[in-house]
Amino acid sequence: MKRCLSCAALFSGDKFVCPDCGHAPEWKEGFPSFAPGAVLEKDGFPVEAFENLFEIEDGSFWFRARNSLISWALDRFFPNCSNFFEVGCGTGYVLSGLARRRPDLTLAGSDLYFHALRLASKRLGNAVDLYQMDAADIPFEAEFDVIGAFDVLEHIEDDEAVLAQLCRTASSGGGVIVTVPQHMRLWGEIDVISGHKRRYSVEALNGKFKKAGLSSIYHTSFVTFLLPAVFLSRLYGECSLDRARRSLILPRPLDAALEALMAVERRLILAGVRLLWGSSLLMVGKKRR
Repeated sequence: MKRCLSCAALFSGDKFVCPDCGHAPEWKEGFPSFAPGAVLEKDGFPVEAFENLFEIEDGSFWFRARNSLISWALDRFFPNCSNFFEVGCGTGYVLSGLARRRPDLTLAGSDLYFHALRLASKRLGNAVDLYQMDAADIPFEAEFDVIGAFDVLEHIEDDEAVLAQLCRTASSGGGVIVTVPQHMRLWGEIDVISGHKRRYSVEALNGKFKKAGLSSIYHTSFVTFLLPAVFLSRLYGECSLDRARRSLILPRPLDAALEALMAVERRLILAGVRLLWGSSLLMVGKKRR
């Protein structure tokens, strides 16, 4: 169902024109825009970083490995999923991976920033519906089987309100998959530069899931084998967006070696091993009936 952001009426159909009050989103920069004014008010992500991400994602072991883990979680915990909505889709890298691996899925994505959506549209073409919206006010209710938010929640002050929105947007029997940075002990300058509000623990995120109406059914750490290197970089490394970007652009042999290391982690996870430590955390939640 669609939800009118003006009068809160619920309605179905292909168009976003509310049958009760006539409200409809404006089209801006080629996208239906549900929160055009919010872009100027939010400061959770440095907009210039989108260009950097678009350039490096395909060539970075970290993004490829995360995509593989997300695809596995979707197949493992929601085998009957027919449609998927990513909130905070950025440049569309996760959606592009799902489009290749799961051509049966109907995909949609949203982001607050128009610049991100333009890059996502460039990457995805017309294969995915894209919307400009604020994650704190989503114009859907029980519309999608699975909602994804990947390294998004840490940028949002009221992450609990956003999780409640994700839960409400999921259909009955559906759920949510999220990834977040883990362990406040790893907090460093890169978190500040990236616009992070926090890093998470399993207990904290699980509590936020419960408040949102989600039952956590699975979690695991990842980027486990590289945790010592991450920790040392936080202790001794000076940081900037440019340095962070360069840390993800590695010589091809080194990038391949690190991807192989992440693949070992993934094989352990697929074998049923739950990794307790890692710089990132994946959690899966089912919507409570």
